[in-house]
Amino acid sequence: MTAATDQKPLELRSVELTHFGAFRECTFSWGPGLNLVTGTNGTGKTHLLRLIAAGFGHWSGMPFGQGVRELFLGPGEPVSRLLFRDPTVREGVVAFRMDRGSWSFRLGDSGRRPMTFSVQIQSGLAQLETRFPRAFLFPLGIAPWLPSGGKPCPGMKPLVARIEKSMPGRVVTRGKELRVSNTRGEIGISLVTPVVRQLGFLSLLLRRGLMAPGSILLWDIPEADAGPTFMGVVAELLLSLQRSGIQVIVATRDYVLLKEIDLQRQSEDDIRYHSLYRDEREDRIRVSESDDFSGMAPNPASEAFRSLFDRDVERALSKKGPL
Repeated sequence: MTAATDQKPLELRSVELTHFGAFRECTFSWGPGLNLVTGTNGTGKTHLLRLIAAGFGHWSGMPFGQGVRELFLGPGEPVSRLLFRDPTVREGVVAFRMDRGSWSFRLGDSGRRPMTFSVQIQSGLAQLETRFPRAFLFPLGIAPWLPSGGKPCPGMKPLVARIEKSMPGRVVTRGKELRVSNTRGEIGISLVTPVVRQLGFLSLLLRRGLMAPGSILLWDIPEADAGPTFMGVVAELLLSLQRSGIQVIVATRDYVLLKEIDLQRQSEDDIRYHSLYRDEREDRIRVSESDDFSGMAPNPASEAFRSLFDRDVERALSKKGPL
């Protein structure tokens, strides 16, 4: 391995889940750009993003077990709740493969002691610890703790400008408080709409150089914060982030967002679709992956849209008299 290669941030290539949460066995192959995870309720989209966040948080100082407990478990809930629901299962595994090496976490039960987490490092990753990407799980809370950071990476200023153009002001810090500032004054960030809050956090991370090329953005259901009229802006920003060298993984059920990305994509954009579905015959969640929106199957968002369109046409045609 050359010194130049050592300086590059590590890149997430795949995540393999075995007997963990909703997944009996499932492997996800990630593209370096924008990854869109979709599927019906209960297929593990949120579960997946939280596991990735916990996995990368391990390399930022928060042990995997602690991260999983904070993201998944309520007070007093047993760790065994995280295992796949099968009485014969005694161990779960989450394995990460990077472009240089891999590592895995195991949740095991010896039968004689409480369930515990362990980490196994392969291929010399311990020596590359400083090259692990920062992973950011959105939506962020009302007032997240954000380190001071430094200056944005070269090339990030236009992206920050695009984000702030869609907002009613810029997010600034006043002591430990985050506020939105414009020509009319300032208000606390908790008082603005959820979508403005998330875009404000995003612009602040980019401005401070905390989210930089080589980082990973994990965004769970952005449509929960942004309505249909804002999906075009969100799609533009997600595409711009992947063009800037940030790996993006988004969980969504929204047809408008998926279609906006499909319509706005350029030939050089790296987009991969991951469609989760339940295989009832084998009682497991599976994933179908495609580099093209039209090739994604199953596609519940498109199926729901077509159903609405067909029913609307049928109702219009059933009415008497001219249309």
